[in-house]
Amino acid sequence: MSTASSKRGAASPVPILPHSWSVASWPDGVWPNDQRRAKWILRSFRDELIAAGALARGGKGLIVLGRGYTRWLERRAAYVREYTSNNPLIRATDEGGAAA
Repeated sequence: MSTASSKRGAASPVPILPHSWSVASWPDGVWPNDQRRAKWILRSFRDELIAAGALARGGKGLIVLGRGYTRWLERRAAYVREYTSNNPLIRATDEGGAAA
């Protein structure tokens, strides 16, 4: 995380995220780090992401807005470390094993 000065001169943490991106071009450095996992996260948490201002439509595709996604991640941060997907393909990858 980098820091940026606010109007009052105090440094505030600013996550290094792109302004926006499509699901098809999910950045490798943004959690969950790949397109397949990102699609699952977007389906599972659609309502929360919309409420946080993290999703927009761009034609037929979804656009993820960096500022809203950052807000959503900050709210969910306590759960991410212990996050385990109920999707068996993702879980198998996390555990380093083969898909069941």
